[in-house]
Amino acid sequence: MTPIPEEAIRLVGRSYFASRFHAPGSRAGATDERWFESLPLRLPPQDRLASGSATLDVGGVQVPLFQGVNETQGGESLVAHSNGRKLIAGGIHARSLELGFDPWFALGAGLLGFAGATGNSEGALQREHTPWVDRLANEFATTLGRAGANLRPRSPWPGNAPFAVCLTHDVDRSRKTFQYVTHLGREKGLRGTAKRNRRVGRPYWGFDVIRDIETGAGVRSTFFMLHEGPEAKRGVRNRVLAWGLADFEDPELSSTVRALARERWEIGLHASLASTVRPERIVTEKSKLEAIVGDRVDGVRQHHLRLGLPDRWDQFAGAGFAYDTSFGFQHTWGFRAGTAFPIPLAGSKDVLQLCEVPLHMMDSTLAFPQNAWAECTRALDAVQSVGGVLTVLFHQRYFDSHNYPGYADLFERLVAEAQSRRAWIAPVREVVKVWFE
Repeated sequence: MTPIPEEAIRLVGRSYFASRFHAPGSRAGATDERWFESLPLRLPPQDRLASGSATLDVGGVQVPLFQGVNETQGGESLVAHSNGRKLIAGGIHARSLELGFDPWFALGAGLLGFAGATGNSEGALQREHTPWVDRLANEFATTLGRAGANLRPRSPWPGNAPFAVCLTHDVDRSRKTFQYVTHLGREKGLRGTAKRNRRVGRPYWGFDVIRDIETGAGVRSTFFMLHEGPEAKRGVRNRVLAWGLADFEDPELSSTVRALARERWEIGLHASLASTVRPERIVTEKSKLEAIVGDRVDGVRQHHLRLGLPDRWDQFAGAGFAYDTSFGFQHTWGFRAGTAFPIPLAGSKDVLQLCEVPLHMMDSTLAFPQNAWAECTRALDAVQSVGGVLTVLFHQRYFDSHNYPGYADLFERLVAEAQSRRAWIAPVREVVKVWFE
């Protein structure tokens, strides 16, 4: 992994904090130096900040700071742990919050996924299902308030909604092929979900069911479309695996894409695995999809979430995408970036003109728990607690109720539950527009 410059990490942390909190009368998301200088905050000189692995106790969760801590004066407001020692990492002193660490670096490093290297410790597993960067920022803002800062959390979601839900679908496969043999006798349904009969259409197609559910609920989502190209069919094994892959240049699928776009569903690119080896393909895939849609394609999600970071973010930014939404776990639902909010991104050289809408929940990970619906409500609770946006991925083939029983019902129930909680539900492009504009 190419290192991200420290100053870029700090800028990501500062931008994120300014996008979430503002003083009454100020412009939300303001990031100029005067805004930061007005905060009653004193930090140690940069040359006194050593590398280290200190953690901060935030509501019972041990949050990594990605740096050492200098003990501070003042009351015991923020408590850190380092090398078995308990330290006062921040307190009110002389009408300012004095910190023994750099909060901007801590926030930025968490958002950019540095905590992914911490392994499967008890603390890391606890953080997976906790928007811990958001809680750290909340604690920081509250402590600044005790020092005299007048900060208010932003609530930008339309209709004064308390939180948001972002619906997405990856289109990997459009036909069932070799799975008639490899999935013979295997149960692909969900545990703990009520199953009811739906109309059975073409195996793996799923588009009609999604349209029915979302139109009935009055919502729209984003479809990420794949085009692997000839590289996916080199060799006997690859030709078999590529049999049934979705290809947005297929006449029937391209017609479906155009129809979805006309009916106000957003279309994004599902970047191919081939493009991880040949990054120049990203521009070609984006241009081909835009020609089919007849409009700009703003967003991308990497196929199989196979991200080599930060280089992949550099490549997405260079291709002209406005947002990525690949940053999530493959093994569980949760907060790989520690946040339930859209965030700015940094690459190998600087902050990028590219934002991330982190992925929080994927259909395939819900097959493992005993009760998939309980996990959905846990995710909704976690995001609602910080007022963020829950980003959900259900592949379109999972709406084939014969081959994947329970998933379409679970998706429909999730949408209904979010609406009962007054959540604003939207495609990714609209979430980005509302949050950053």
